[in-house]
Amino acid sequence: MTDLAESLEAIELKIDKLIEKKKQLEIEVSRLNSINQELQKKESDLEKKIFSLSEENKILKIAGNTNTGDSKDMKLKINEMIREVDKCLAQLNQ
Repeated sequence: MTDLAESLEAIELKIDKLIEKKKQLEIEVSRLNSINQELQKKESDLEKKIFSLSEENKILKIAGNTNTGDSKDMKLKINEMIREVDKCLAQLNQ
């Protein structure tokens, strides 16, 4: 009977250890999910910043062309931007 009691006690200890390990893993998963959300927000913010800087860079390049007096390139870029705006407006009207 003592062998059975010892086996039962050993099983209970293992179960307690497993329960504790499960709790620790749940806490770790929660912590990692939180970190993941923070990183996704940072990524989104950086993507917005990259887009903004890219647009600013385009504008600065166009403004830089005005200083050189190359009006043909300037006109082409303005026409390209107008076509892009027209495409956007057409999509909004659909």
